Amino acid sequence: MLLLAFFQGSPSLNEQKMQGAFKVFYILRQKLNNQRGFTLVELLVVIAIIGVLAAIITPNAFRAIEKSKVSRAVADLRAISNAAMTYYADVGDLPGSKGHPPGEPLQNGSDPGFVRKPDSSWQTDNPNVGYGGNLAAWDGPYLEKWPSHHPWGDVYTWNYWRDYPVPGTGMTVSKVGIVTLEDYGHIPRESLEAIDRILDDGDLSRGYVFYQQSGGGVDYNGNGYLQVVVATQ
Repeated sequence: MLLLAFFQGSPSLNEQKMQGAFKVFYILRQKLNNQRGFTLVELLVVIAIIGVLAAIITPNAFRAIEKSKVSRAVADLRAISNAAMTYYADVGDLPGSKGHPPGEPLQNGSDPGFVRKPDSSWQTDNPNVGYGGNLAAWDGPYLEKWPSHHPWGDVYTWNYWRDYPVPGTGMTVSKVGIVTLEDYGHIPRESLEAIDRILDDGDLSRGYVFYQQSGGGVDYNGNGYLQVVVATQ
């Protein structure tokens, strides 16, 4: 009986929730009835909070954007590298960097032969720049399309070299395919170094990924382009 009386005299859990809800509703109603504008202090506090949030969020947003650009560039370079190796397996040589028409430089940002089959007229007598191998064995396309522009807006350019001295290593490679990312101050150094760390050794002055200054030197100076060796033979 005492236990029954206890339960009868105590509100149920649902009743407690209802009572709590009515109390909250009553408080909100009172506040709405007494509604007033923000004071100057309250406005300053809100503005300060917004400023702090912006200071935290904005740099992180820019870092995220740069990180996505680096990821896209690395994906492009790896796709070109895979295409170059498959091209070599079929043709017996890497695409040349001259030959449109014969002897003329490959136009910056144009497909060297991964998407469309190189014409035999592109071949030259100069083995350093022409299209060698058996072009009749070309079995592409090896890329869906040539990614002419990198994420920072300038172009990817293909270059073919024989007896190539790898900067800062003392090594010479018989044949290399190089993709150039034009820069001239458009790509942050941190992003260039990130690409180098992922694909090579992180040192822009040496190795298979390096920064070529427009004046001829090697290492970052903000006025040049990133050279990435994507295929070697």
